[in-house]
Amino acid sequence: MKKLLFVLAIIGSSVVGYSQHHGHHGHHLHHSLHPKMHLQQKNYLNHLRFTGGLGTGTYFGDLCSSSNCFVFRPQLNAGLYLRFHNRFSARAEFLYSRLAADDANGKNVVRNLSFASNNIEISANLAFDFFKYDPLFFKRKDFTPYVSAGLGMLWFNPMAKDRSGSWNKLRPLKTEGVAYANTTVVIPLAIGVRMKMSDHLDVCGEFGYRITFTDYLDDVSTNYLDDSKITNRKTAELANRTTEGGFDINPSIRQQSNGQYILNQEKTSYIVKEGSKRGNPSRNDGYMIFSVRAEYTIKVLGQSGNNINRVYSPKFKTRKR
Repeated sequence: MKKLLFVLAIIGSSVVGYSQHHGHHGHHLHHSLHPKMHLQQKNYLNHLRFTGGLGTGTYFGDLCSSSNCFVFRPQLNAGLYLRFHNRFSARAEFLYSRLAADDANGKNVVRNLSFASNNIEISANLAFDFFKYDPLFFKRKDFTPYVSAGLGMLWFNPMAKDRSGSWNKLRPLKTEGVAYANTTVVIPLAIGVRMKMSDHLDVCGEFGYRITFTDYLDDVSTNYLDDSKITNRKTAELANRTTEGGFDINPSIRQQSNGQYILNQEKTSYIVKEGSKRGNPSRNDGYMIFSVRAEYTIKVLGQSGNNINRVYSPKFKTRKR
């Protein structure tokens, strides 16, 4: 009887010890795997990226038609990008663009107007990814198309060269007798493709269009002024440039009293007088942007340590024990 009790005591203690050991190991395993799962779910909601790139842009407005608007000038951009969802992200961006156009390249060569402008845009944008983002590099899609829209502010400054070749700021001259602001609200619209390059780096190709709320990006919108009533000679020179194109002007019928001119080009008459159409005020100006941009992860908010590196590493598959 004593031997039986002794054997049962040994078996019981062995079972208790085994269960305690494996219970502790299971508890350790639970705590080991849970943080990994938590990080996989959490990191893509909190990573902050620097974004920057180069590209080109072109303007659409009164000084070009659909057939000759594509005169591209350089642009550059920089900003911060925050992913807060596996499909949605936000971007605050600074963009510089150079826009220009010239009637000499279009259909209205007699009007002979031109402009160039340095433009600065600041905007906030919301982007939607067509594929879900995964923080694990090897699970992430190689290419992810996306669309974005936002709201911004644009500073613009149209200029033109005079007969001597010197640049002149057009807004202060009031070439149409209108005092317009050099800022406007813009709505940035874009479509692009993001390509993964490394655990922290993506490269994007993006095409965008800016809807503006001004028709004066090019300083052209409404009608000609009466030349005889303009007191600033520089304004008169740059407001009406039809006499600079080398066209056959008949001085005998030029009426200085009311600013009317008749020009003959290839036996076609062109009349410029006060109230004549200089631009099209019914349609605002806009501009198009194409850029190649890099996005680099600089911080994962609310997380720290090696766990981040494991989550973003292309070699990370299981958590080390």
